[in-house]
Amino acid sequence: MIPKEITVLLQQTYYENTVEKYLIALGICIAVFIALLIVKRVVLHRLKKLAKFTKLKYDDIAIGSLSRITKLEMFIISIYVGSRELTFHKTANTVISTFAIVVIVFRLITVATGIITTLITDKTVDENGEVIQERRSAARNINILIKVILWVLGALFILNNLGVNITAAVAGLGIGGVAIALAAQSVLGDA
Repeated sequence: MIPKEITVLLQQTYYENTVEKYLIALGICIAVFIALLIVKRVVLHRLKKLAKFTKLKYDDIAIGSLSRITKLEMFIISIYVGSRELTFHKTANTVISTFAIVVIVFRLITVATGIITTLITDKTVDENGEVIQERRSAARNINILIKVILWVLGALFILNNLGVNITAAVAGLGIGGVAIALAAQSVLGDA
């Protein structure tokens, strides 16, 4: 049985939320943070074991990407999950959601660019393991282009989640993409 003083304390309201709700949100936040730490450690450990038996580079990319996830990123995500239990002003909800979205988009883009860079760089080496210089310079340019495209798409995704109308920007990018494709057609056709 909970003493009356504690029950009264738990039912006190601050900024539209009871103390009980704040404690529940804090517990969820801590639980999610600890779970993320454990999952990262377990998955990294297992991936490192598996990577010893493979010659592929993709498991190394996964290990590198997972090991770069910081505690700050996990903390922001855990705050986002815990804060879903609370009632905030619309602006506060937007700020918390935006931070979480930025962290997730940033991490996904860095993982995607790592994978794509590895895939493209693998194509610059011939069967004997020698680097083909023409392919290397083309791969460098393609990598830059893909990174710019991914970051622009990530920025558009974040802006869309903030409520900004991105229809005109997407249409402009589509028209720009067609123009670039038409301009590059002769260059790529000669290769």
